[in-house]
Amino acid sequence: MANENVCKFVPARITNQTIDTKNFVYEKNMESFKKFKIIAATILYIVVEGTGEFHTQSHVMKLKPGTVFLTFPSLPFKIINDGDLKYMYVTTLGLRMNELIKRAEIQREKPLFENFDFLIPYWQDALSNADDSNLDLISESIVTYTFSFLCKTDKSEKASSVLLEIKKYIDDNYFDKSLSLNNLSEKFKYNPKYLSALFKKNFSMGHCEYINQIRVQRACELMDRGFRAVKEIASMIGFNDSAYFAKVFKKQLLLTPKEYIAQNNKDGK
Repeated sequence: MANENVCKFVPARITNQTIDTKNFVYEKNMESFKKFKIIAATILYIVVEGTGEFHTQSHVMKLKPGTVFLTFPSLPFKIINDGDLKYMYVTTLGLRMNELIKRAEIQREKPLFENFDFLIPYWQDALSNADDSNLDLISESIVTYTFSFLCKTDKSEKASSVLLEIKKYIDDNYFDKSLSLNNLSEKFKYNPKYLSALFKKNFSMGHCEYINQIRVQRACELMDRGFRAVKEIASMIGFNDSAYFAKVFKKQLLLTPKEYIAQNNKDGK
């Protein structure tokens, strides 16, 4: 089998679109952007060394070696250098980029992919071998080769990554009284029904059940630290209604908040 010929047929695709690359840059002395900027082109980046942050108007994303990300025309962004950040990029024009972005299902609000360290040597070798005779071909090949992996990225992996972010967001913002499915869907740019089904499939519980679980855990922590006013505790962990909080609490622990507090007092906590 190892010595047999391999032939793979390319699916027919109707397109007369091109990628027009404008430059191929290795940014080694990067200064943080003080303000959001807008560039009239699509730019494909890969982080080579160091750490930083990529800011859009709705998200802040960490940069580290192997991170691939994009910026788009008319969409403000800024890049912060946290520690000797070095990256490479190709600036592009042409309608073909829109086609590639669509094929890779890239979210314009959050166009970042991690763990592409293996592409760094390819980018570096390409730039070192480029000159006026072949720069257009090499820079175009960098774009298409990188997108060949972005298109291949498993959709379930993308969804899992987003779900972990949503879960962490709930963990960090459980006290927010406006925390809801609609709130999460709007923030993470997902359809509410799809997000609800996806959350339950991956975590074996609904988003509302998870939010309540975290809130009850935090309530117990407050009671263990000496808080006694049920209404105050309910408000501190994100409930508008202390009676509903008591109902949720009892469903999870088989004790009312007052019974839990009394038990702690009895045990000398």
